[in-house]
Amino acid sequence: MTTMKVRWKYYEMLLVVGAAVLVIVKLQLAGISVLLFLLAWFWLNKLIIPMATSRHRVRVCTAVLQLLLLSYLLGPGINLLSFYSDHKFYFPGGFPLTIGYHPQPLFNAFGGWAVSILLIALYLVYALFREWIIQRIEESGIRKAFYTLVVNRITAFAFGVLAIPFGASILGLFDGIYYHYYFALVPSTIAIGLACYYYLFPFQMSVGWRSREFISKILAVTFLIVIIFSLFLGEYWQFKLVIGWFLFVLLIIIPLIWLTYRNKKDLLSEFSAMRYDLAASQANLGALKMQINPHFLFNALNALYAMALQDGSINTATGIQQLGDMMRFMLEDNQQDRIPLQTELTYLRNYTDLQRLRFTDSDRLTITIDIKEGHDEELIAPMLLIPFIENAFKHGIRQEVPSWINLVLNVRAGKLYFQIANSLHSPLENDPERKRRGIGLQNVCDRLSLLYPGEHHLQYGAEANTFTVTLTLNLKN
Repeated sequence: MTTMKVRWKYYEMLLVVGAAVLVIVKLQLAGISVLLFLLAWFWLNKLIIPMATSRHRVRVCTAVLQLLLLSYLLGPGINLLSFYSDHKFYFPGGFPLTIGYHPQPLFNAFGGWAVSILLIALYLVYALFREWIIQRIEESGIRKAFYTLVVNRITAFAFGVLAIPFGASILGLFDGIYYHYYFALVPSTIAIGLACYYYLFPFQMSVGWRSREFISKILAVTFLIVIIFSLFLGEYWQFKLVIGWFLFVLLIIIPLIWLTYRNKKDLLSEFSAMRYDLAASQANLGALKMQINPHFLFNALNALYAMALQDGSINTATGIQQLGDMMRFMLEDNQQDRIPLQTELTYLRNYTDLQRLRFTDSDRLTITIDIKEGHDEELIAPMLLIPFIENAFKHGIRQEVPSWINLVLNVRAGKLYFQIANSLHSPLENDPERKRRGIGLQNVCDRLSLLYPGEHHLQYGAEANTFTVTLTLNLKN
């Protein structure tokens, strides 16, 4: 299955390359200096920004040095553009791209440097914001596909809106008033359409489209966007024009958007349900695979065999019974959507008891479990807590050094409070999994987002030599 990718940088590249080609064809000799801007864009996006966003100190310092070099090399290009464009080159609306003018730009070693530093700094702020958004989308789990779709739509419209007036300006197709009305009316309409289609209609209409709350949000969003973009009118701003456009969008554009959304709503709902079932099946299958693995079963059976040789059959029988209960849980209870919390806790205790068998002769391990009893009426999705405990035993326990695990669990007013902390050790050089990224925490994060959307709060991370997981879960959803 092909994964949808964020195409923000791709759309931006199309706009930049297209604009550069158009300027070179139109301005000819003066347009050659635009090649510097095009090369600067590729230099920034392919080399400097990846270095600047890395956590390696040397790479960040190298990025800073490249920024200074790029700004110096871009200066003469800005001076050339100023020289061949009648002293100043204006954006649509009268904003100058360059400041100052030199009659011999190629002999001015530091010409345009200050302007190039300013332009690069502004673009760098935008680019770092872009990279931050893309990174957040990549880490959004099961909502990644939806966020990617929304961002791709927004950026495609945004760069399309910018491309039209830029091309018209270079070709000299319209006068100045066109750009004022264009930026005041077209982007505002697109922004309102996107806000309704991807936010207001899907997420804010649960209270009913006739409700005062929903109507007030529609009015507020529409009015705010129209007012903000109306500032592009400048000297052509008129109260009647702004109010008229507001009413036109409200009475004509939004109903058309609603009809489009409603026609696709059933298809989107069906797709969402299929995606939910598929993601839930994959998450449950991943959890099942994590539990039923030969490594754990062989360790448990070897420990039981060793105990049978040491002290007879009582502890061995207990261990075998616990292992049987766990297998029965995985084969039967794990197939249900919700199970009694007490059943989940029984599985949790059996798991920890079997893991203790590995350290029966060690005095370096301390395991503290504080579970409040009396959870017969509470229900929970099966195998939701065990990945945290697995990680604690996998990464927090080492036989040759002191290790510990502390687990606390209780339920108050229908809310589950779970916390597990373990000692943290540096990975061994010969550990075959030291360079692998575990899937347990990501798997349980996806399951929580699917099964308890908006009803859970999960935090985990390392501090000093301790790794802590804290989960708050509303069991009454």
